[in-house]
Amino acid sequence: MKRGRPSKSELRLEKELFTFWKKSSSSTDLTRLHVLTRFGFQERLQLHAQDIESYDTLVAVDWPTYLDNHPITVVPPIHVPSHHPIVVRYVALSWQLPEIANEIEQRYGNGSVRNIVRMYGRDGNPIPSIRLDTSSSSYIVTFLKDNFINIGHGRHAVKEYHLPTRISPPCYNCYEHDHLARHCKNSKRCGRCSQQHEPPARDV
Repeated sequence: MKRGRPSKSELRLEKELFTFWKKSSSSTDLTRLHVLTRFGFQERLQLHAQDIESYDTLVAVDWPTYLDNHPITVVPPIHVPSHHPIVVRYVALSWQLPEIANEIEQRYGNGSVRNIVRMYGRDGNPIPSIRLDTSSSSYIVTFLKDNFINIGHGRHAVKEYHLPTRISPPCYNCYEHDHLARHCKNSKRCGRCSQQHEPPARDV
């Protein structure tokens, strides 16, 4: 069921939120933010930042607990944008992640560590690399510009983090990737050359 137009009180509160964000951030372009969901679902206002600068200002703003006599609770997204994580390499498996996080926070400031996880290889075993999530792209820019991050008494190489690419298994009838063999309506193809021909006879 579609909800009707927002009430005047909701629109007034929405305007107050945008005004507060505009005054509290360096950005003045409100067109960079889009309202995805209004107050109909659990009285939530979901905002979408069109670019990374706007996202950073949304996270950095010290939002009030009350606005226009309404209680305000800011819920950050579960997953940060893909350009916020980096990979820190050559981190010994014996090192404890909480200690690494505290070390980075003390050296680079609050917000430099939002989450930190050990990375694993294809065999399921841990590898000497960690994924570091930050609350701002400015940290990522600094780390990638220096090509390293200081942890303890050493420098550790860093690189951009890219989500692993997953390719669906091919159809074993025509060897395309957008369907399975049981749903295939194409002619059978050779798995070696992708051409339509009879399989070669085998010597007995």
